[in-house]
Amino acid sequence: MANFNLTRFEIAGRICRDLEVKMIAGIGSSVLEVRVAVRRDRGEQGKEPPTDFFTVTVYGTMAETIGKYFRKGSSIFLAGAIRTNTFETRDSQKRTATVFVADSFKFVDSKAETEALGSVSAPSDDAPRFAGGTGAPSFEPVCFDAGNEGLPF
Repeated sequence: MANFNLTRFEIAGRICRDLEVKMIAGIGSSVLEVRVAVRRDRGEQGKEPPTDFFTVTVYGTMAETIGKYFRKGSSIFLAGAIRTNTFETRDSQKRTATVFVADSFKFVDSKAETEALGSVSAPSDDAPRFAGGTGAPSFEPVCFDAGNEGLPF
């Protein structure tokens, strides 16, 4: 019998928070947490389908690209790995967190829809904010523990 293990996800929805690309201190890699709203296919009869919210972590140049070309309200498709991290709280309780780490994304909106949200080339009030509050990357360090499987948790 073959050993079959798969921990992948695919999420398509709308970005529901302003984006802020950060730099992982000591590593020099970018990181971005994207909060995506996904409406379920079906709801109770006569009611709107419920919406689920997912936080997806993106690293490296992909984080910078998403931070540059997407904004709150943009449609996005993200795919990647599902990971679990076990950690201990300050009061010595063990906790487990499920983390979505993207390794690919796709543009979903048409060029006209993207332009309707605002120009991607010239930052506006609705444009993604990089650390420092501007449209240009000036990164803010994030604490990182390299001994925890390479993830900043």
